[in-house]
Amino acid sequence: MEQFQKVYDKFNEDYQTLSELYKRTSLEMKDYEELSTTLKILTEYTNESNENTEIKMQMNLNEYIFADVKLRENNKVLVKMIENIYAELTYERALIFIEEKIAILVKNLENYKKQMAKLKAHMDIFVLLKYEYNDSNV
Repeated sequence: MEQFQKVYDKFNEDYQTLSELYKRTSLEMKDYEELSTTLKILTEYTNESNENTEIKMQMNLNEYIFADVKLRENNKVLVKMIENIYAELTYERALIFIEEKIAILVKNLENYKKQMAKLKAHMDIFVLLKYEYNDSNV
């Protein structure tokens, strides 16, 4: 009976880890989607205006805190590549990178979902086996 519980606990631990990865990846994807939308708007704006036009906007600093900012360069942005590595890219190149990054994140999310479903199925089977074992010993 202890073996059942140990295996079940391990499955549950793995499930929780995958669930946390899924949440973090979803948030990361949301950030990239928001950046993509902003860059598309900025690209459209810079294409319609002359190069000397100053771009003023509000920057989201926190959930409820915004700051008025002026962009130094009209066609450059810092993009998070991985972990703590950032690169300065043109809007066009940043959009290409972001689209590829989102595609990778979508694949990761699908993979996490499949793994979580497998673990959940294993956990359900172990619960059924535990009840069967308890019923047969009574």
